[in-house]
Amino acid sequence: MPETLVNRWLEDYGEEKTEKILTDFLTEKPITVRCRTHKYPQKEIYESLVDQGVEVKPAPYLPYAYEISNYNHILALDAFIQGKIQVQDVSSMLVAEIADPQKGDYVIDMCAAPGGKSLHVADKMGDYGTVDARDISQYKVDMIEENIHRTDCINVQAHVMDATVFDVDSELKADVVLADVPCSGYGVIGKTEAGDQIQGDSTEAGRDCNPSENNP
Repeated sequence: MPETLVNRWLEDYGEEKTEKILTDFLTEKPITVRCRTHKYPQKEIYESLVDQGVEVKPAPYLPYAYEISNYNHILALDAFIQGKIQVQDVSSMLVAEIADPQKGDYVIDMCAAPGGKSLHVADKMGDYGTVDARDISQYKVDMIEENIHRTDCINVQAHVMDATVFDVDSELKADVVLADVPCSGYGVIGKTEAGDQIQGDSTEAGRDCNPSENNP
């Protein structure tokens, strides 16, 4: 836990409440996955998870989202290996719902790594259209491409591009633009299940929001 964050909590909330906050971070929590129901029956995905001993519960708001727990590692789950599920918070899934892309749309995701929202938008277009998934470095683009290959997603293209530099070639061309801009990274603290690390994790739970990487 970053010392500056703990000091801020101590100042704002006091020692007793800060201790409760820190204790809660040590409690194992389920992660949320999105079922790729446009390609795979949700019942099939559910049964695959249960057959491997995973505890599966419906996540709030969206019928295709599950909270999963009671397993060793996401990389050992057949549904993940076969690209049938994507680790993704419900809040991230709601972005694609609000964007409501249509078949054939051209979508630009400005800060796309590790690619959860890009893949979701692509899935909602039913493999039609194009999602231009961009990020600042090859390291981040590699994370997007890892998920593209795992899910065999045919309408997402990943490119290294700096969102702070005006791209004249893209002016007035996109039907939808997504911009989940770099942040402090604090939002992924406590969500390191998918790789037991914040950086170097190609799942949405391990999204790298390191602002320093945006100053090459």
